[in-house]
Amino acid sequence: MIKFLLKSKVALLCFLFIMCTTSNVIYHSFQSINPKGWEKQDTIHFSIPIETEEQLLLEIEIRHITDYKYKELKLALTHNLMDSTTTKTDSLSITLANDEGRWKGIGIGSIFQIKDTLCITNRTFPGNYKIDISHLMQKESIPGIHDIGVRITTLQSPVSRSINSQKDK
Repeated sequence: MIKFLLKSKVALLCFLFIMCTTSNVIYHSFQSINPKGWEKQDTIHFSIPIETEEQLLLEIEIRHITDYKYKELKLALTHNLMDSTTTKTDSLSITLANDEGRWKGIGIGSIFQIKDTLCITNRTFPGNYKIDISHLMQKESIPGIHDIGVRITTLQSPVSRSINSQKDK
């Protein structure tokens, strides 16, 4: 009986945790990368319908294997999140490992996942938005990247990085 109560409490806590952390998610999707390598000309496309007027957080999520040879991943992020009629390209450098070579993020087995959070400082209006992601590494093909993800949530607390073109100039 005690084991049943303990399992029930753990299950309830897990359910509440999931509900609390996902209630403000507007969009969340991953796209797989070719296991042979991510080619420079291969762009990952995300089409994002937004139905409410909100200030948003954009998270770029990277899943990579431990065979990835670099400590960072440089990306080009082309989007129309500031204004659905205007496309803008930003560059990101996401650190995947520290100077000692230890992977950042969360890992199970040979796959690690890390995210970089960006604040979209303009209020986003309902509409269809697009995000295209390509790599900016020097090599034409980079093996070891498993998936690229985009997660968009409503803004509930300030973050340090933004993609507001006026603020970052």
